[in-house]
Amino acid sequence: MRCAWCLLVPLLLAQTGCDTTFPNEEMDVAGSAKPRPFAIVCEPPEAAPGETVTVTLHYYDPAPEPCAVTWRVALDYDLGLYEADEVERDIVDLDPLVNPIQSDAFGFCSQAFVYTIPDDALLRASSLPDEITDPATQALIRRLMLMEEGETVTKEIADIFLDRIRGPNWRSYYSQDTALAIEQLGDLFACEIRFRASLDGAIRLDVTKNLTVRYSSNMWNPNTNTVPQITSTYVQAVPHPDVNYDDIGVYADEITTYGLTSNGWSGDLTEIPLHAGWTYYLIGNVLLQDYTSPFDAELRQEDASLHWYHFDLDDPGSGRPLFVQDDGGEAEMGDLDSSVRLSPPARTGTLGFRVTTCARDERLEWNGYAFAPGADLVYSEFVFVEP
Repeated sequence: MRCAWCLLVPLLLAQTGCDTTFPNEEMDVAGSAKPRPFAIVCEPPEAAPGETVTVTLHYYDPAPEPCAVTWRVALDYDLGLYEADEVERDIVDLDPLVNPIQSDAFGFCSQAFVYTIPDDALLRASSLPDEITDPATQALIRRLMLMEEGETVTKEIADIFLDRIRGPNWRSYYSQDTALAIEQLGDLFACEIRFRASLDGAIRLDVTKNLTVRYSSNMWNPNTNTVPQITSTYVQAVPHPDVNYDDIGVYADEITTYGLTSNGWSGDLTEIPLHAGWTYYLIGNVLLQDYTSPFDAELRQEDASLHWYHFDLDDPGSGRPLFVQDDGGEAEMGDLDSSVRLSPPARTGTLGFRVTTCARDERLEWNGYAFAPGADLVYSEFVFVEP
């Protein structure tokens, strides 16, 4: 595993109703006076049939009390032949499993539940046809089951075979080549299920999160995805005006670092001295995994994206930008990555700012192979004070 700086990709949310658009500039979550979902986090981000996952929705709502959230899961989710025609079938109501909404005085909310993946989840997925047609998966099953070239290869055969491969020591019963083929089959024989949260408050809004279902975790396969852990967030203060982040290393001996979060702990309110003519950057570090592609055993490194949102605790909805570009102009989400330049307020505050940081991982080679990104989210608070 490694610590990585992250690139940005757009946040994708399924939405319904009117006035539900979330343009890139709406990083000030109080500015629009409507709910702003941050992420649905699944822990772990993939699971085998019979395993359990914890699903948590994180969002902001200026009026959380009237808002009702309903949950469901589509056990048969299909992206379509050309990955352009999403279909949700085999819908299960999850509301009996869901815990009450937790919210604070500012409207930051979360709701969580624990869900057990059905034992027959892979058999219920129409994205996996009853007769396996994917050439790579088909070849692996024929080889492992000693099947003749013309014999029909069904997903039930693959499911029964993989269900019995469990624990950390199973490889000792097979040759190295056979064990590798079993691992590949466990990776490729996969589907996605889709969780959907419907928020019904000032507006109606749907938020979705897919989960990978495959037997890799049962098999202790190193390709099993874990959350892209946000290991730390911090502010760096440079005692010079208008310093571009690419040039920040020139001033390494002069920089002061103020820690905000560490290993998922949000910490307390961090005080940052406000100096006129100084440059301030907000930075996030993410721990990512190594993995192999569906095509070869060469190790690759995950990519990730970071999304940043802020809330002015002293003056909610003021519309004053906190995140800016290097030229000082107001930033949009697409301008931000692992480092965010801050535009401090003209005066010090009392409560300061709450920042939401969300990371999602990415394995480009697995796109189209039922890979659903993992997500992590942390909150942090800081206030600019008199030096």
